[in-house]
Amino acid sequence: MGLVFLGRFGAFLMDLRCRVKGDDNFSCCMQNYLCFYLLIIWCFYCIKMVLKRHMKGIMIILIGSQKGGCGKSTTAVNICAELAKSGHDVVLVDADRQCTAANWISDRLSKTQVAKVHCVQKYENIRETLLDLNQRYGFVVVDAAGRDSRELRTGMTAAHVLLIPFRPSQPDLDTLPKLREIISQAMDLNPQLKVFGLLTMAPTNPVINEEAEAREYLQDYPEIHLLNTFVRDRKVYRDAMSEGLGVVEMDNPKAKNEIEELVKEII
Repeated sequence: MGLVFLGRFGAFLMDLRCRVKGDDNFSCCMQNYLCFYLLIIWCFYCIKMVLKRHMKGIMIILIGSQKGGCGKSTTAVNICAELAKSGHDVVLVDADRQCTAANWISDRLSKTQVAKVHCVQKYENIRETLLDLNQRYGFVVVDAAGRDSRELRTGMTAAHVLLIPFRPSQPDLDTLPKLREIISQAMDLNPQLKVFGLLTMAPTNPVINEEAEAREYLQDYPEIHLLNTFVRDRKVYRDAMSEGLGVVEMDNPKAKNEIEELVKEII
């Protein structure tokens, strides 16, 4: 209502200006109204975008799987780097006792030209910690252990999104039946949980058809939505990880595009 009032008041002032100048034809009036309404809509859109960027509690993203070595921590830190680079207030929760994500943060602290990513280490029951952090940060990104862990199960009850990285290999795919059971139990408590599958470490050789095989396999798991984006097996991911950077902060357009598209899909 306030925006409508401002639009009408502004149009009234412009209409008055036309009349004072002696130009009170219908065309002038319509142009005034149209211009002011468009201006108000544009201002409203800008305000909305600014508020969205700085508001708290936008999303809890849990990255977890039943198997290690699938690029879980790499995915978590790169999502954080992209969100932070875009101006969001991000906290990375390292819920894996291997501390890969926390070590990445330690390496990142020495960098002065990169966006800040906060970090918390929490194990066992992480539900309340995630809900609390969700009130203080825009995005909460969780790196859970690569197994059936208490961190993974309790994290699912609080998360908005569960992202499951998996390689295009049979051992990775064989973990899905058990994971589906855990997801089903979590959704009894958190029915709003969205579950995405992310194909990681995919071969860069287009001749290899492991990706197509993985997509066909996932058709038996409709509760897991396979993302269109998939992450290739690129050396730059390992290089960035060792330097406390995300690939969006490295000079590799292909890897950068993969992470940018991934974040767009899940948020």
